[in-house]
Amino acid sequence: MTDQELEETLREISESLDKLFDSEEPLTKDEKRHRRMLQAKKQLLRSIKKAREKGDRNAEARINVEYSLLAWLGEKHPVLLIFLMPLVRSRYGWTVF
Repeated sequence: MTDQELEETLREISESLDKLFDSEEPLTKDEKRHRRMLQAKKQLLRSIKKAREKGDRNAEARINVEYSLLAWLGEKHPVLLIFLMPLVRSRYGWTVF
């Protein structure tokens, strides 16, 4: 992911979160889950950005893998993601969250 793609994705996620928060009606269960996923993605993208600024290539690679798993499994299969993340972290000794 290039710096430009990272900034674009962060902007899109921020806009989506703003739309969810601007709603006057209470959020449905699915909207709440979607909001949590967007917040987690935003947190990971910010972590990627910080790792790049520090020049920590190892941390950047780890966070990129976690972001990819979240983007791939987060919305449709959150339970599978819950089981996979500890396995990936324990296998490679990664801790981001």
